[in-house]
Amino acid sequence: MTAPRLSISDATAWTQAFLEREWRLTLPVAFALMGLPAIIVELFAPVAHGPQDLAIPLLSGMLAAIATIAGALAVSALALRPAISVAEALALAFRRLLVMIGATLIAGVGGGIVLALLAVIVTLASGAEQAMQPGHAGLLVSVMMLLMVAIAARLCMITPIVVVEPIGPMRALVRSWMLSRGHFWRLFALLMMVVMTSLIVSVAAQSVTGVIVWLIGRATGFDTLMRTIVAVVGALVNAVVSMLFAVLIAAIYRQLAASRAT
Repeated sequence: MTAPRLSISDATAWTQAFLEREWRLTLPVAFALMGLPAIIVELFAPVAHGPQDLAIPLLSGMLAAIATIAGALAVSALALRPAISVAEALALAFRRLLVMIGATLIAGVGGGIVLALLAVIVTLASGAEQAMQPGHAGLLVSVMMLLMVAIAARLCMITPIVVVEPIGPMRALVRSWMLSRGHFWRLFALLMMVVMTSLIVSVAAQSVTGVIVWLIGRATGFDTLMRTIVAVVGALVNAVVSMLFAVLIAAIYRQLAASRAT
């Protein structure tokens, strides 16, 4: 069976055209669910001073992660379901949230097992003492990160699949694996580019904003307000990057699903 057609340039053009029309709908959703929860956790979650203080930060972090998943589902719904309203997209996202969480947990457990086996193999092959050396540990971490991106390249279409297709978590994982077959290297390169670009943009935006805000805060004495502004800017950047990625993956899914259907 030949692989379905995939054009990253066509997906990028479709993403650009969609966001030029609909960014006023998608950006508030992305900010509210993908950016704002991170601000709340960063500014208001208590700092853990020991194991006994971890409950609230962990719970707030989990809730923020769930909100991010819901945001990705809602943005995908806006991109893939013509004429859907924001309210309908949010309702669909929360209806399918458990399915997406289930797929994420299954993928996470499976990926964790693979990474753990890799760590054991590397440790046994190089010897425990050498594996603990900084150079070997750094290499192991780099390999594990690349492996995580490789797995994500085959499973990156879970979100649009869960939004569009009425299937369960395991079938969604299998469906993403099948749709991405034959396109691993292009999807892997795309994810690497997205990860590196988002890191650079996020660090640059927060660094520039942080310096300006620090100077203003020192001059005016409003340090708390200035830290809040930095957090908001970081959340906005994260929301924009997450929105772009969600729509781009939805565009890729449209191509591959249509090619499979024909």
